[in-house]
Amino acid sequence: MLSWQVGAAKITCVVEMVIPFPYDPQGFFLRDATPEALKASPWLYPHFANEDGSLNVSVHALLVEAPGLRLMVDTCIGNDKPRHLIGGNPLATPFLQHLGIPVLNLEFSGEDNSGDYHSIYDSYDNFIRFIDPGFYYGATLSKMAGHVSLRMLNADRLPFDFRILYKEVKSYSSDLQTMISNLRETTSVNNEIIRKKYFVLAADSAKKFIPQTSKQEVPFIDFSPLENAITSLGKAADHAFEIMSNKEMNTKETDSLNRLLYRAEQELLLEKGLPLRPWYKHVLYAPGFYTGYSVKTLPGIRESIEQRNFYQAESEIRRAAFSINKLAGYLQQL
Repeated sequence: MLSWQVGAAKITCVVEMVIPFPYDPQGFFLRDATPEALKASPWLYPHFANEDGSLNVSVHALLVEAPGLRLMVDTCIGNDKPRHLIGGNPLATPFLQHLGIPVLNLEFSGEDNSGDYHSIYDSYDNFIRFIDPGFYYGATLSKMAGHVSLRMLNADRLPFDFRILYKEVKSYSSDLQTMISNLRETTSVNNEIIRKKYFVLAADSAKKFIPQTSKQEVPFIDFSPLENAITSLGKAADHAFEIMSNKEMNTKETDSLNRLLYRAEQELLLEKGLPLRPWYKHVLYAPGFYTGYSVKTLPGIRESIEQRNFYQAESEIRRAAFSINKLAGYLQQL
């Protein structure tokens, strides 16, 4: 693995995959990087270019190690996205979902979506003309990631604030309760419409019509184990913040606290993983089983409700509460 020493910090390139990319004069990728042009820069070989004229496309993360700190900067493409270079198969990297190692996502948002994703306009030419002419966004995001990494690296104490996590998890629970309440109401209304045969009456008699069948009414689910666990997390987060605010710690105590802080995320791992995919173990986050791409929060509970598996939803509530209570207990021991 490639590594660099920058002062007291060692930076190691942790490769996720390396893909030889053949030169294509009609392609969109580095048309000027002809085999002849590459040979004019011998330093490219063998890490970045090959003797056959292909380039090595590297998808990797960066491991930053310094006294008292180990930080993974994930610069990879991201999980569960189709990768055309490897036949469209998505990756499922282990940092957060498998190992409980904290990760940080940085992005710019707020502007309108371009609407070109997966269309014929989703091209390099479109990107440099309309999306980010001059690559100012990309360069700024790289600088931002660098500053964040340096902030973490140079911090005497890791800038973690579990009070923010508490608020986020509380909002996830509220969202789930609103979702199941809305589902209960819409199911009841739809079942009543079916019972009174309104769909049949409104159907075109000249066309074949298969009437809907009633769905199971949505029961009231007990969220109290989850709510109690989140309350405990809030108290533990306040306690952790007080400990982290103590300015009288010596270097040894600070290093010990930092190790405890970056390992705290592992308390949120489910021993048996999520339903239908036990390799995903994080209780708070996972890509959608049926939707992919975007994250599902409290996925075990959320997807159980979406699939109308209410018995499983109650089981997942208890499992989520157990993991959140584990984290709360861990933080109380700081």
